Amino acid sequence: MSVRAPGWAVATILVVGGAVRIVAAFVPGSLQFDELATALNVTERGWVELLEPLGYHQVAPLGFIAAERLGIALLGVGEAGLRLFPLLVSIASLVLFWRVAVRFLTGSTLVPAVALFAVSPALVWYGRKAKQYAGDVFAVLVLLLLALRLMEGRYSARRAWLAGALGGLVILVSHPSTVVAAGLFVVLVVDAWRTKKPLRALVPVGLLWGLGALIQITTTEMLTPTSTRVFMTDAWDFAFVPAPWQSVRAFLWLPRRLFHFAGFIVGLMRPDTPWETAFVGLYAVLAILGSVYLIRHAGAPAMFLFIPLVIAILLSALRILPLAGRIMLYVGPTLVVTCLAGLKQIEPWLPLRSRRALAVFLVAAPAVFLPFLLWALARHQDADRVLQDVRERWQSGDVIYVYQGAAGAMKFYGEPLGLTPWIAGRDHGRDVRAYLSDVDTLRGSPRAWYFYTHGMGCGVVQIRSYLEAMGTELIWIDDPYGLHGLQEAAAGLYDLSVPDRLGGSSAATHPLLERGDPRCRGAESTGAGIRDRLRGFLAGDGG
Repeated sequence: MSVRAPGWAVATILVVGGAVRIVAAFVPGSLQFDELATALNVTERGWVELLEPLGYHQVAPLGFIAAERLGIALLGVGEAGLRLFPLLVSIASLVLFWRVAVRFLTGSTLVPAVALFAVSPALVWYGRKAKQYAGDVFAVLVLLLLALRLMEGRYSARRAWLAGALGGLVILVSHPSTVVAAGLFVVLVVDAWRTKKPLRALVPVGLLWGLGALIQITTTEMLTPTSTRVFMTDAWDFAFVPAPWQSVRAFLWLPRRLFHFAGFIVGLMRPDTPWETAFVGLYAVLAILGSVYLIRHAGAPAMFLFIPLVIAILLSALRILPLAGRIMLYVGPTLVVTCLAGLKQIEPWLPLRSRRALAVFLVAAPAVFLPFLLWALARHQDADRVLQDVRERWQSGDVIYVYQGAAGAMKFYGEPLGLTPWIAGRDHGRDVRAYLSDVDTLRGSPRAWYFYTHGMGCGVVQIRSYLEAMGTELIWIDDPYGLHGLQEAAAGLYDLSVPDRLGGSSAATHPLLERGDPRCRGAESTGAGIRDRLRGFLAGDGG
């Protein structure tokens, strides 16, 4: 298969993709809920303590945690240091993807494939997040490239040791790469047996990849408490493959999840409107057609390309890792290659000009979305700005109650500002009155603050209504960007020292809001939150 492509075009795309990731990484914005779990585990520990079980319901590879610790050692405790590793591996993944894709696509499809990978909103966004998902993409691409080169006979027995060592190292930064490596190695062995190639080049690869996998599995067991395993299994229950024979809905579950994943990669959206369904459907149909094309024309190497997808489905079926957007981000390269390969499959049906126009659209649409998405996402849960405002109004003797979803933000941003003492709210799930009982600890205080972010459902609004009932609101600090629900960060100051107001309300009798009450502004999904912000932007709301 020809692998020629305009060198200047690929080089330009790689430079632009790298620049986009650098800009995205340094767009101002607080660390968000999931990033704060990483931040606190890293900043509260020394190097030796990294081997202790992780807190804050965090599950992360040891290699990733060590890389994050190195980032703050180089750039300091802050967003820049914590986002350094994801940024670097995201940039490196651009080059790796090109070297993988060049083995499956020709110039007419290779250039748009590299471009789509470069501007994919999901791949760009998670190159900014202080989480391990960009590392998953990087590690899987390294393993894919090594496996392809081994199949092509590029390695002597001596150089195979280097391939084994590199693969073993990248496995340490990524959980799914552990199983992906096993799948790739099995395909390598089967191919060597089928084509009667010598197996000696695979021995060091098997040993060192196996060693990396063993270290990863052992350290993951060591770093993950049982309570965290239970928490994660419950939290991600909706994203584990159900038995398809249970119902029609269960039978359709897998194709629906994969369809949603396509929407995640090309627009960080959960397609649930007609235009979104049609938009994502175009990529999904091309990916199916491209898979057929690659199976027919790419031969054995195509098996490597599909290994990440097969592994993602297998891990979900075994209830090990959920089949959900960011968790399966490492399947993104497979989707992009198969989608552009779909253009080759439809060559007999569309003239060249139409195929070129379609290729331009496939890249241009996510590229147009990207700046608006970054603009919206970077403003979510901007706890730092809110707490800075609280600090300007803070007085000696103040106390602050922190909603349970905001505890990480308070530890990371609030404590360094001197906002103490603070009371950590507990997680009571849907038991709203239990939250109100927690707030009763503030009774009698003339200056009691309430701070929240990552608010689920009606809980944060109920707490505010209770504080207003038993006291007087002195100050309210709105979300800096006018967000609501899960993405909002806000704080208020109350006088809770007036006996008449206190006696007229109690946690047991305070009226509760219905879950559908518009004042709740429920917990928005990522996709819905983004769509709302885009609509606001297009309507002239610069919030």
